[in-house]
Amino acid sequence: MTGAPQGVVRTVVVLSLRPLWFLGVYLVLSLATPLLVRLDARLGPAAAAVPLGLALAGPLLPAGPAATVGTTLAAWWVPWQLGVATARRPLGRGTCVALLAGGTAAVLLLVEVAGLPATAVGVPGAAASNLDPPSAATLALGLAQAGAAGLLLPLLRRARGPLSDLAVRLGRAALPVFLLHQPLFVLLWLGTLPLGPLPGLHDAPDGAAWLLARAGWGAVLALVLNRVLRPAPREAGRR
Repeated sequence: MTGAPQGVVRTVVVLSLRPLWFLGVYLVLSLATPLLVRLDARLGPAAAAVPLGLALAGPLLPAGPAATVGTTLAAWWVPWQLGVATARRPLGRGTCVALLAGGTAAVLLLVEVAGLPATAVGVPGAAASNLDPPSAATLALGLAQAGAAGLLLPLLRRARGPLSDLAVRLGRAALPVFLLHQPLFVLLWLGTLPLGPLPGLHDAPDGAAWLLARAGWGAVLALVLNRVLRPAPREAGRR
């Protein structure tokens, strides 16, 4: 990175460290889970409407760090509360279908009509972000994903053999993957710079060929993540 433009250095650092902010959210919601279980016992899955309302009201508050932190916590509280509900009893199929269909429709309307960004992740230098703080589109996407997960849950619970093992491994690795995928991708980007501009990695999107190349790099990143997260032989033996 020596001699690189300051803007490039800043982007690399921000992209590498950005996922770590979620540790704070994870800690707060983990500590609050006993209270959220009580809320679920009183209201059931409808308890998710409490943080949903708080998150949607966030943009009405005076701009500032407190509003950003509050909106962020409320936005992530929504899927967390639905997870609490699912852990205590499966969500009904009708509820899951409504979450999936309603969330998907809301995302499309918010992006196509309201003009919110089409990307679910923050892009350095972009005029707007769906994550800083989480926007209504992010909330809608979370509801859609919760609905999809609820529909898949009965299948996964009946699964046996490799599919069951894969579901367990993915569940255990979800947080480490979230925290590590971006720093590892930045390292991959930096490590391949001496090889020259590589399609799908160092260039801007320009069509189907770029998407195909990007998918290939995604597969490379998945292999790297799998190797990094794989337990050492001695530790695996203890398990």
